[in-house]
Amino acid sequence: MTKFLITIFLIYLFMRFVFPILLRWAIKAFIKKNIQNGRFTNIDPNAFRPANEPQPEGEVKVNYIPKQPQPNQAKDFPGGEYVDYEEVK
Repeated sequence: MTKFLITIFLIYLFMRFVFPILLRWAIKAFIKKNIQNGRFTNIDPNAFRPANEPQPEGEVKVNYIPKQPQPNQAKDFPGGEYVDYEEVK
């Protein structure tokens, strides 16, 4: 049992402290290699931004219309129909 707990503790320490350092090193090496190979040189910085087209004078473009709050259903609910029931023994 003690050997099992020590193994679990060592795995936890590895995952908590060593693994993030190794992961950062691997990602840094991957990016550095791809930059040297020329894979990241032609990235357009505006590729993922929407184009800001000038709007004509007097026109308004609405991108988002919030939903109107619905009235509380409990206040408008008149109540249910009364149903008789028989007790089953």
